[in-house]
Amino acid sequence: MLCILWPGCVFSQTQEESERLLQQFEERFVELDSLIFPERDSLPLIPGMRNDHFLNTFLPERAPLVGVAYDSALMNYVNQQIKALKSKTGLSLAGQAYYRPDHAFGLDEDDSESRYNGKIQTELRWNFLKSSLIKRKQRIQEIYLKGEMDHVSNQKDHIGSLIYRSKEYFRSMHDSLLAGVLQHRVHNLVMLSEAHNYLLLNENVSSDELLKILNERAEAERVLVMLVGDWPETHDLAHPEAWSVEIDTVELIQYIRTTQTDLRLMRLRSKMLEQQEQNTNYWQDITLTPFVRYSYYTRPHTSNASNVDIGVSFSFPLSGESGQRKKTIRAERELLEAEGAQVSQQIIDRIRFISGEVNRLNRSLEGEYRRIYELKRYLAERTEAYRNRIGEYSLLARAKEYNIYLSCIEKLIGFQYQRDCYIMDLQGLLADISILWYCRERPLNNTIQN
Repeated sequence: MLCILWPGCVFSQTQEESERLLQQFEERFVELDSLIFPERDSLPLIPGMRNDHFLNTFLPERAPLVGVAYDSALMNYVNQQIKALKSKTGLSLAGQAYYRPDHAFGLDEDDSESRYNGKIQTELRWNFLKSSLIKRKQRIQEIYLKGEMDHVSNQKDHIGSLIYRSKEYFRSMHDSLLAGVLQHRVHNLVMLSEAHNYLLLNENVSSDELLKILNERAEAERVLVMLVGDWPETHDLAHPEAWSVEIDTVELIQYIRTTQTDLRLMRLRSKMLEQQEQNTNYWQDITLTPFVRYSYYTRPHTSNASNVDIGVSFSFPLSGESGQRKKTIRAERELLEAEGAQVSQQIIDRIRFISGEVNRLNRSLEGEYRRIYELKRYLAERTEAYRNRIGEYSLLARAKEYNIYLSCIEKLIGFQYQRDCYIMDLQGLLADISILWYCRERPLNNTIQN
């Protein structure tokens, strides 16, 4: 029998199994030491396995977020509406033709001079109050405002799609980094569970520790299965990079007050209501139509005749609908202003909440990074002590030390992913620039080592 775990503890199975477990632990320790303490500048960069900051690898510092194809189609639509408005002349041509069969039934009471059996009539009307000549500039301005509202609404949808794509990218980065580290910890847990099971069967030790190991292994394997993608083990456990991101909330709030899509839509809606109020008056309900009418009569007992009539057709509503419409529009504008103040405050509250969460995760990142740095130094000292050891030591305890280090890296990756998702939520409030314009990043390795 061979003593491999701690002084006074021996395996009761075959020499071969004991030596296999011993060799497995020693080879694993050598592998982990090579990943945590590589020779300087000897570690190649593995594509997809570096812990790059998610924001830096995806978002440009400043970039427009607009849909060019949609804007082109929208501009064409607006121009066509303006052309349609300008084409309204108010002119209309109407006519009628009919035949009177009264002479066959003896019902015609007209005298022989005025009696006719057929009539053809055409009429040209000009309803100039409904033409494009009346309030043309104001009505065109209303079309432009509606087009701008459609543009801002589409921009909001486009930004929403960008947020989803960005978070999907962050999730992929998170999964690849986490899977690379988690596989090392699962490997260690499998090795620990085999060793504890060996002790349970051969040394009659308590099963409590084995149960803890099995639970931790099951949880780690469950998380690993949830990660999308077939990711290899990471080859770099020595450089878990992390960034602290500070957000300039004062400048961000000031900029968002003038550019946030919901607020912009409300301001545009208010301008359009103001324009509609100016366009609404009593003349809209009045009909004042000059006309020219030509009539031609066919008469059975005398020569045919024709005449021309020139006149004006008009109607004046005897109600106060236009005045009430103006009051209704004015009331809607007041309601919109009150709603805009509420939305503005909600946005400010949202920014402050997200900023608080980002700061909290920054502190968590800094604390976890400091812990990793201290654990790495501790592992270096322990490795040197194990290398110079006299007698035996606990292989199980050493494997758990490595697992603590790996767990810290996993937490670091998770904190950074959560923080960057919060920052992308702030991106949803910006219309035309990247949120990085208001972020200042600071590598944590400089802070810890200094």
